[in-house]
Amino acid sequence: MLSPHTSYPVLEMAACGGITVTNSFSTKTAERFAALSPNIVAVPPTSSTFAAGLIDAPRAGSRRAPAAKGSLRSQASWDESLAGVQRLVQAMFAES
Repeated sequence: MLSPHTSYPVLEMAACGGITVTNSFSTKTAERFAALSPNIVAVPPTSSTFAAGLIDAPRAGSRRAPAAKGSLRSQASWDESLAGVQRLVQAMFAES
């Protein structure tokens, strides 16, 4: 991703255990991305540094996190994961 903002695919892939490459921008520094996930490789927004980040990404595998805390994988079941949404939807239909 080469953008002034981090898009959801970068964050989702990192949360699922994938290695992603994105650019830094303003307060979105490499250090802040690293604090979010070791799976995010953030580089300055130029084509040469982005290419270098893509080349370096496989090396990030040695520090890779398998999946973020709080992901659906960490829940016991789909029922547990979706319980809050289910209650909300049931309440909406009960009111109508």
